[in-house]
Amino acid sequence: MKKTHYLTIFGLVITTLISGNIVLAQTNTATSGSEGRWSNFFEQKKEKLSEEKAQLETRKEKVASTTAKIEDRIRDRELKIASTTSRLQEREVKIASSTEARKIRLEERFKTGISNQIAKVNDRLGDAITRLTSTDERLKAHLINLNAKNVDTTRANALLAEAEAKLVIASEKVSTLATSLQTVLSGTISTTTKNTIKAKTTEANTSVKAAHEAFVKVVENLKPGRNGNGANTATSTLNRQATATTTP
Repeated sequence: MKKTHYLTIFGLVITTLISGNIVLAQTNTATSGSEGRWSNFFEQKKEKLSEEKAQLETRKEKVASTTAKIEDRIRDRELKIASTTSRLQEREVKIASSTEARKIRLEERFKTGISNQIAKVNDRLGDAITRLTSTDERLKAHLINLNAKNVDTTRANALLAEAEAKLVIASEKVSTLATSLQTVLSGTISTTTKNTIKAKTTEANTSVKAAHEAFVKVVENLKPGRNGNGANTATSTLNRQATATTTP
């Protein structure tokens, strides 16, 4: 009886030990499997992170390369713009220089032309003044002869005085014309300069014409039948002296 009881207890112990080992083995197996799965999980995460890091590095390199290319293009464009701007500025300087030189040449040509015209006008008006001065002397001599013949020359003397006064004005205008116009030409040529030249030339010419017309009136007054002296030859000679002045 006791022997059977011991055998039963021994069997239970053996069974318990075997069961415990089995459970322990299963537990170890489960634990080992769990640790393997976590290890694999972390390895996969690690590999994925490494791949993402590599991709980020690749993107970073691409961005850096693209940025460098963009910066190179910007520098190239800036250099081209600077070069183009420099060429344009040089061209503008050349154009301005050429335009200024052309302007100077045109001004000099204009001044030379005007100076030549002024000289010709001054010569013509000077000749007209000389002729009118000669006419004045002849008329005065003729009036003296008429007075000696008791011819009334009151009107003729008055007209002659007016003509002589206008001759003085004309002589002054003509004598200062060339000098005053050369002074005007010494400055920059402009529309005002041209108008001044035209005005002064017209003024001198007008004064000579006025003097000429005044002497013509004297001669007309001395024509035969106007004063009753019948001096055809003398009056005809004076009339030829009072010729019309040419327009400049």
